[in-house]
Amino acid sequence: MSKFSVWQKTATAAFILALIALYATAWWPGPVTRSHADAEILLAAQSLAHGNGFPADAHFPPLFPVVMALFGFVSQDAHWLKLLPVLFTAGWFCALTALLRRIGASPWAAFLIAATTLAAPAVVDAGTTLSPEPLFALLVTSALVALLDGRMELAGLLAGLSAGTRMPGVALIVAAMAILVVGRRLKDAIRFSVAAMLVGAPMVGWTLSHSSGHYAKWSILTGLQLSEKASVFGHNAYWVALAPFELLSGVSSENAAVISTIILLWSWFRRRQLMPDLVLFLYVVAVLSWSWPPQRSLVVVLPLILWIPYRAFRNMRSKEAFAAFVVLGIGLPVGCSLYRIPKMLLPDPAEPLYAWIRQNTPARALVMANLDANMTVRTGRAAIRGIDPNGYDLWYAPRPEAAVNPALLLRAVRIQVPDYVAITPDDDLPESKPWRRAVEALERGGVLEAVPVPGLSKDCRLLRPVGR
Repeated sequence: MSKFSVWQKTATAAFILALIALYATAWWPGPVTRSHADAEILLAAQSLAHGNGFPADAHFPPLFPVVMALFGFVSQDAHWLKLLPVLFTAGWFCALTALLRRIGASPWAAFLIAATTLAAPAVVDAGTTLSPEPLFALLVTSALVALLDGRMELAGLLAGLSAGTRMPGVALIVAAMAILVVGRRLKDAIRFSVAAMLVGAPMVGWTLSHSSGHYAKWSILTGLQLSEKASVFGHNAYWVALAPFELLSGVSSENAAVISTIILLWSWFRRRQLMPDLVLFLYVVAVLSWSWPPQRSLVVVLPLILWIPYRAFRNMRSKEAFAAFVVLGIGLPVGCSLYRIPKMLLPDPAEPLYAWIRQNTPARALVMANLDANMTVRTGRAAIRGIDPNGYDLWYAPRPEAAVNPALLLRAVRIQVPDYVAITPDDDLPESKPWRRAVEALERGGVLEAVPVPGLSKDCRLLRPVGR
């Protein structure tokens, strides 16, 4: 056994142990959901598991909630439900190494890129909460592996299922068809398309029919004015440039965005490759046309982004420089994810509020909260948001107060008559500050009054309509 092979095996074992520590730390003590969307999916899965069908306002593809509901027959404990994304992430790792091997990576390079992807903070977050991204990534990657292996029916089946997990899966179907047509494999294109449509079309159609115009309103192709379309596209292009470094580090940096964009463009011009590059291009175009920040949607194609500079730099004359490039690429996500572990172990600052609501309010109490789905998941009480801001008003308009303001909130309080109005920590959302200011304005106006709750942090408050 050579020294190099011993070093490889040692580094592999260390990397795997670091990944296990990261995922174990984030999985068990961490919250069940870290986003409003994940909480909505959990509520849909619980509704299915109890035989109540999908919620009437569900606007997301059905596959992941169905899988969660089926797992619920084994265990409905939230932490064991969180094991599903961990298993899907492990499956994605295996499929990803297979895909990278088929597009030209050595076994060691395939392991490095796949493991670096799994160590990224954004991937750790998605893989340890009730997020559909791990299942989506597994289906997309497995479909590409089957496509390269010539198993068209299986590739089409998996691509169709990916579209039933997240709508950008449609971009995978288009990309695969384009690759086959460019390669003059028309029979294979037909076989793939038939399988994909038989599986994907019913689920995509179901999603669109239940979205109440959600997708049409938030797409720059069917909604928004011309100037708004340009604003959304420009902002999204900027966020896409930020995404590689942000996904790997959890930090948004304009300087890093400029440097990474230059490296990616130079690497692509130096060594182009049809299959991964076309899939990446069409997928990015799909997320650019959606009036919502694209960073989370780019998790699934992060390894294809990492593959672009790797394949360009791997034949460098200076092996020391290439090794430094690899070490830097690996060290960034691992170091940033390990740095986040102490923060993951801190108690949820909103838990005293959730506990008080569970213990001191009637089962039929109605709570108005910005993150209404999270409130329902954590307290078991019905929750409403009262407002329905669209993506453009929240992320692209110069004044997010147009989406959330005291007048809109007052109207919602008078129409929906909640028993309580809650403020919880959600500073990463653009509507959080306008929501807090609107609630405090109604308090000053005598519409709401504070409810004394012991042990609350400064970021949490509970109020109720005066006279209730």
